[in-house]
Amino acid sequence: MSTSKKNNSKEFNADLANHSLSPLWEKLSSLVPSEPEALAEPYHWPYKTLRPLLSTACDLITAQEAERRVLIFENPSLNSSARISDTLYSGLQVVLPGEIAPLHRHSQGALRCVLEGAGAYTIVNEQRTYLERGDFIINPSWAWHEHGNSSNEPIVWLDGLDLPIVNSLCASFFQAKPNELPSHKSTIDATPNSDATNIAVRRPRTSNRIINYKYSRTRATLSFMADSVQIDDWEGHVVRYLDPVYGGWALPTMAAQLQLLPAGFETKPLRSTASRVFAVIEGSGTTRIGNFEASWEENDVIVAPAWQKVQHLASKKAVLFEFSDRAAQEGLELYREERLN
Repeated sequence: MSTSKKNNSKEFNADLANHSLSPLWEKLSSLVPSEPEALAEPYHWPYKTLRPLLSTACDLITAQEAERRVLIFENPSLNSSARISDTLYSGLQVVLPGEIAPLHRHSQGALRCVLEGAGAYTIVNEQRTYLERGDFIINPSWAWHEHGNSSNEPIVWLDGLDLPIVNSLCASFFQAKPNELPSHKSTIDATPNSDATNIAVRRPRTSNRIINYKYSRTRATLSFMADSVQIDDWEGHVVRYLDPVYGGWALPTMAAQLQLLPAGFETKPLRSTASRVFAVIEGSGTTRIGNFEASWEENDVIVAPAWQKVQHLASKKAVLFEFSDRAAQEGLELYREERLN
């Protein structure tokens, strides 16, 4: 390009900027890359490091004061943005014996996987369920929920929320406990906000919905598969958490599954457009994500960003819980994966 054309181009771009415009031809490659380019990086949080920090948090603040006593997983490359990956939020929540995490609801869907303790409970739209280690619990969008611990030991679970997805769509609403709870019978819920105006919010599909997928049952299914079904070279033995009433994944934005890897088994590399979070329920092993490698044991948490090769090697028989944004991607017809050798 000649000097005169460069100067004219600069003047033209400056003129466009004055009118809140810009030329697509200078931004097309960054707006529409040839392959996914996740900002997040792979990372590993060992539970032996996390657990003392949870205890300190319990000394500093109560569940009532905190609304939710949670340590957020902050991906190192995302600048303290409360994201474990580009599209997902995750954290560790702890509730002590006798505590109640107060009632509230929000647009974001949430899921839980219990890592420690038993006998505490969660209530989702007036459905109470008691929690045990490994249980998978869903909290659909805009469902009232609270947590309590009537046991004599702390309970700790992994939280997963579609918070970055919902916020990017400017669709976030939050409501603390009102003076009177709605009847939960209408499919449309008119909710007064702080300005005393009415916002029509569609009721999530919670009627007859499974809230707690018990680990004991899912684990038994995995054991049956290990004895009778040929193992998948890329994923091991996998049980997906689905909605038996409405079909599809248990939540519309986040997919979740449980994966069994026999001792000594190494998965072949798989990459997908999904951002994936793993929590170790049983066993120990190593995970490779691109050039990143981490050795893990029970209750550790690992994040694998989109479109990076993921491989697991189980040194002991292992069970991994996984959640991802695959459900949202499938709903938008965006999900893609590659199974490599």
